[in-house]
Amino acid sequence: MEIFSKLLTISDVTSGLSIPTGDLLHIPIPKGGRRYIGLVVKDSIGQVWKFHLYPNSHDTLAFTEGWLEFVKAKGVRVGDKVIFSTGNNHEHCSIVVMRSPFTFQGEPIYMDVEELPRERLPIPTTEFIFFK
Repeated sequence: MEIFSKLLTISDVTSGLSIPTGDLLHIPIPKGGRRYIGLVVKDSIGQVWKFHLYPNSHDTLAFTEGWLEFVKAKGVRVGDKVIFSTGNNHEHCSIVVMRSPFTFQGEPIYMDVEELPRERLPIPTTEFIFFK
């Protein structure tokens, strides 16, 4: 069951993932003097990630500690979609990052970044050289 999803902004990928508290109905919000909630999630290939979820201003929560390491490891970009969900028995939380490498009839087609080739080097542009 999906907990929440978000199209990522520049601040999400450079500082920390910020989520409105209303979107987190299945995640406990830090209360009673607690500064953060530790959240353990599995990605789509089964790797475990640990995030700290802090209350932020303006009724938002921020994923800080652990988040930027995840962003770097997965090659997360502005415009990617992150989806948090739980299993049927709420036994664990999972995270998947989706990217839209192309569109169909004007609509983005999202794919798990784990299914896409890693872009380690810039793709060279095709140049035509004409000889006389």
